[in-house]
Amino acid sequence: MNLDGYIMEFCLTQVEELKAAEKQGMRKGLKFGLLDTTEIMLLRPDGHPNNYGHSLHQNMTVSDCVHWCLPGPIDTWNEFLLHTMLKNEKDDVNT
Repeated sequence: MNLDGYIMEFCLTQVEELKAAEKQGMRKGLKFGLLDTTEIMLLRPDGHPNNYGHSLHQNMTVSDCVHWCLPGPIDTWNEFLLHTMLKNEKDDVNT
């Protein structure tokens, strides 16, 4: 997959919304962050729906992007999020 077309548009929209939230939040002393997994998930074939299984009731395949590939993308996001939270906590203590 490539980071272009609707994928790029979706990603840029998320970044724009984050910037708007940051601007409003700064007035209230809030901090925001974006855990952008877009590009890294493009590198994982299990990060996107594909035909992994077959329906028991019909002659068709079933799309499933995380349940057949463990550890999958969600597990990876959890590791990224944990690392980010620990780093932010450490940065807050040092300031």
